[in-house]
Amino acid sequence: MQKRILTLANLLTLVRFLFSFPFYFFLWHIETKGILPPILLGIAIVITDVADGYAARKRDEITKLGSILDPVLDKIIVDVSLIILVLKSYISFWWVLPLFVRDGFLAIIALILLIRQGVPLKPTITGKLTPFIWSIAMFLLLLRSEIVAITIVVLANIFVIISGINYGRICIRQIKRNRVHI
Repeated sequence: MQKRILTLANLLTLVRFLFSFPFYFFLWHIETKGILPPILLGIAIVITDVADGYAARKRDEITKLGSILDPVLDKIIVDVSLIILVLKSYISFWWVLPLFVRDGFLAIIALILLIRQGVPLKPTITGKLTPFIWSIAMFLLLLRSEIVAITIVVLANIFVIISGINYGRICIRQIKRNRVHI
């Protein structure tokens, strides 16, 4: 793991962070600004998310900062976007509650492990796929394809549950192995 901060992967993460603000704005104002701006910005956010991970691995630029910022930013972007969609009545709160519970649990446990061990919680494949599946569901919700979107939401929640269980097991193993007291 590199100690450098200024890497292509981290710059792509920063770009994704910067894209999120106009994305939230246009998502909130979708009735007056139209569907195209949030769709295009959402696609840019997904592309930069995939690109930063690819760049980090292919260019051997995995950094501690990136390994913390990338998953945190994923959760913030998806969760804030879903809050907006709930407030705009695109989706019921009950459909997104499992994700919010999992992300809250992960935030607390990951922070404890980071403070106590100095090592970020490593993402799992189901944990990486969950925000991607939610992104697809959000695009479908914006397009008002409710039946297909809800099917993807159910799939996303299955991934939320599986990844939550996987992360729970990983955390328990890390706590036992390193005797972290919570």
